[in-house]
Amino acid sequence: MIAISEGIRQELVFLLISMALGEGLVVIYDFLRIFRRVIPHNVIWISVEDIVYCIICAFLIFGMIFQTNDGLVRGFSIGGICVGVLFYNHFVSSFFVNHISNIIRKILEIIKKGLKKVAKAVRMKEHIL
Repeated sequence: MIAISEGIRQELVFLLISMALGEGLVVIYDFLRIFRRVIPHNVIWISVEDIVYCIICAFLIFGMIFQTNDGLVRGFSIGGICVGVLFYNHFVSSFFVNHISNIIRKILEIIKKGLKKVAKAVRMKEHIL
């Protein structure tokens, strides 16, 4: 086993945390994308959601850099975030968004059909009384 210095190990951990944060940021945005597919939005609401998302991302990135690197912004931390974003977005995101959106739509269709049957039964009972 290769021995590495504590400083190198800390830098590697910081890079991996940066990459994980990048992936996490895309996961959060994927939930927004799923929400938008299930419930269509107009341009104003999409803009508001995106602004709130960017503010949340800024706080998350600042918090990560502050906690893990004493607030020092380093190029490879931003690079790690970008690599995490690109990796998740390229390999996982579209699969995740498509399948989760379809599952939620099917669940909502089943609920909608059930509510229609209940409403029809209630109307029939009202006519009988």
